Amino acid sequence: MPVVVTARSAQALQAQAARLGAMLEADADAAPTVADVASIVADVGQALASARAVFSHRAVVVARDRAALARGLAAIAAGNVATLADSGALAAGPADAPKTTPPRIAYGVASEPDRAVFVFPGEGAQWAGMGAELLAGSPVFAAHMAACGAALAPFIDWELVTVVRAGAADPAWNRLDVVQPVLWATMVSLAAVWRSLGVEPAAVIGHTQGEIAAATVAGALTLGDAARVVTVRSRQIQRLAQLDQISDIRDAVVAELAAIRPRPAAIAFYSTVGGAGATPGAVTDTTALDGAYWYRNLSEPAVLPQVVAALAAAGQHHYVELSPHPLLTEMVEQALGEARGSGAIVGSLRRGDGSLDQLLRSVGEAFVHGVAVDWAAAFAGRPRDPRVTLPSYPFQRRRYWLSAVAGAVDIGAAGLEPGQHPLLGAAVWLADGGGLLLTGRLGLDATPWLADHAVRGELLVPGTALVELALAAARRVGAARVVDDLTIQAPMIVPRIGEIQIQVMVGAGDESGRRSVEIYWSVDGAAWTQSASGVLGSEASDGEWLAVWPPAGAEPVDLSGAYAALLARGLGYGPAFQGLRRAWRLGDDVYADVSLPESVPAAGYGLHPALSDAVLHALVIAGLAGDGVQVPFSFTGVTLHATASPSQLRAKLTRRGEAIALALADDTGAPVATVASLVLRPVR
Repeated sequence: MPVVVTARSAQALQAQAARLGAMLEADADAAPTVADVASIVADVGQALASARAVFSHRAVVVARDRAALARGLAAIAAGNVATLADSGALAAGPADAPKTTPPRIAYGVASEPDRAVFVFPGEGAQWAGMGAELLAGSPVFAAHMAACGAALAPFIDWELVTVVRAGAADPAWNRLDVVQPVLWATMVSLAAVWRSLGVEPAAVIGHTQGEIAAATVAGALTLGDAARVVTVRSRQIQRLAQLDQISDIRDAVVAELAAIRPRPAAIAFYSTVGGAGATPGAVTDTTALDGAYWYRNLSEPAVLPQVVAALAAAGQHHYVELSPHPLLTEMVEQALGEARGSGAIVGSLRRGDGSLDQLLRSVGEAFVHGVAVDWAAAFAGRPRDPRVTLPSYPFQRRRYWLSAVAGAVDIGAAGLEPGQHPLLGAAVWLADGGGLLLTGRLGLDATPWLADHAVRGELLVPGTALVELALAAARRVGAARVVDDLTIQAPMIVPRIGEIQIQVMVGAGDESGRRSVEIYWSVDGAAWTQSASGVLGSEASDGEWLAVWPPAGAEPVDLSGAYAALLARGLGYGPAFQGLRRAWRLGDDVYADVSLPESVPAAGYGLHPALSDAVLHALVIAGLAGDGVQVPFSFTGVTLHATASPSQLRAKLTRRGEAIALALADDTGAPVATVASLVLRPVR
């Protein structure tokens, strides 16, 4: 199956391939059967083909199983695609590595989108057994070969499909009057496969016998008329050994082809027959492709290079050879010369390799150079698996604004105080009796780890980040790093380009020291959305030590395929949020080890949101969360015991009715944070 990856830049293409590879790795043990392993490639390929825009930097991996796809994606991610694109397949791995069919890779930067010219060669491209694999692997190819066989049947004493399947074992391959009709049928059927994938030719040209296939594909000859032409032509060529020169067969060719009725072509047909009066590059009136024309096709020189040069001068730079082996690509390339530019010059199959894999790679080669391809058609009739959620696009952002020198901006001159938190830029005490307003901006430039938290394709600020904002506010107002409760009313959505503004509003304290807290967000200061509200407390709860680790008697939880399972639910976690390392169950309690990647700095946070969010993943994996997509709805009794965010956590999760209690500790077992009650709600 083809897996198509495109991006706006080479760096983004590599990053996208890496994300897809990580998704496959997370799902490594989720498909135990051969059918499932194969379907994963199809699921990913189908999702990419039907749901993603197409950009200029392109790669196509044709793979039969997950291991082959993973190897191809790894090569693209590592930037090794140039060598792979030349060879068409990855080199074999270590001798003790699991055996897998290697992927075939096409890679390139597309020029302006354009259609290709279909080129059909004469005799010489054939080989015994050509088309046999496609008969089994491509229903489109098989159907058109059957139609060609039916058209040939009145003129031959052999059967097309039988000869093709027999290959070299059938002595008929030694007969010219067999080889040429088989070659015609193969080329016509290859064209049908290309067209079934949305590759419609801008024009067709053929070289000697190849003109019969070109006229068939253009619609100038019916299958029946084309079958008559190719069989008559091949039989008359056999007679030449007993004749003085070629003119002796003219009358026979014209007479035997008197019954054909050439028609106006639906696709531009450019004759390559030379001789007096020939004008290479002029569209041919295909109603003149009668018996006399096909005699000229035999007797006069072919001028294919001149036709290609004329087409190139008119701006046509993409060419696809429809044959079982490339025979004309070098001739076409030489004819194009400097006019080739970044155009595609590709074949279809290769001698000894007539597989669908090879054909799809050839289609991929055309696509990566700019030829339009309908990849979704490769999955026609196959229901798409709605559980497949693709990684988000890896935007390669560039900052166009000048960066201010540290300390150069004096926010104090504006009556503000520093925010004292990575997510908050400034603070100001209000004149209404002790209230505080904290402000900041969130975006993927300053906080790129937010790109790794997607819910059903949307980038959402995790609920743990809203708790972290509330805890930051509690520290500023002397509420002892305590949040009595926080309820999330609406998600905070991160744009893929640009930033959102956030405000954390803290009310004046009451007699007990408790304060209200409200969190808002807005795009460009337009309408403000309240994301969460709650109460900051003043009395901290006691933390729980988790010194004995893991607890005696705890049973390990299998985490293989954990993030693939979460992805299937619609929870797309990138590397920054894939922190769940180990988990155990003991009665109604779940224990987990989580860690923060080195690429995500924890400095300045009370408890980094990506780290605390990873704790919640154990709820789903261990079966403590409900079905579907569940996200935090309310937190009660949150106390932060540590003064700075660790990079690793031990976590204890306990079911209490509909809620979950959390105890978090560092790698020594010392308390870091406590949540008396966490309630999840399904995403609507």
